[in-house]
Amino acid sequence: MIINMVSIERLVEVFKVLGDTTRLKIVKLLSEQELRVGEIVEILGLAQSSVSQHLARLRSAKLVTERREGQVVYYALNWENFLAFEQSCKRFMESELGSIETMDHECRLLRAIVGDRKGSNERRLCAGK
Repeated sequence: MIINMVSIERLVEVFKVLGDTTRLKIVKLLSEQELRVGEIVEILGLAQSSVSQHLARLRSAKLVTERREGQVVYYALNWENFLAFEQSCKRFMESELGSIETMDHECRLLRAIVGDRKGSNERRLCAGK
C-alpha cells in the first residue's frame, strides 16, 4: 500500500492539533462524555475564550463534533474520525519505508548507510523500491 502525501499531511495536521496539552485534555474529557464549553472551562480552570479556541482547532481537524439543544451546544469526540486517525497512524508505522511517497531520498540513504552493516537484512530495507 502506498502512503501518499494527502495521508501524510492529514497525519501531520492531526498531530499538530493534538500536540497541545490543553487540547489533549479536552479530547480525553470528551472521550468520557459530551460536554458544554462552560463545563470544560470549570474542569480545566481556563477562560471560556481559550477553551472555545481549542475546541475550534479540534473541530477544524474534525476530531470534535457539536450538537445544539436550543442555545446550548454540546461537544463530543468524533470517534469515527479519531479511530480513522488511529488507523492511519498504524498503516503509516507498519508500511514499508519504500511505499511512503515522500521518503525516496531517506530510503536511499538508509540503504547506503545501514545496508552494509553486518547482519543487516538489505532485502528488507526499503522493501517495495
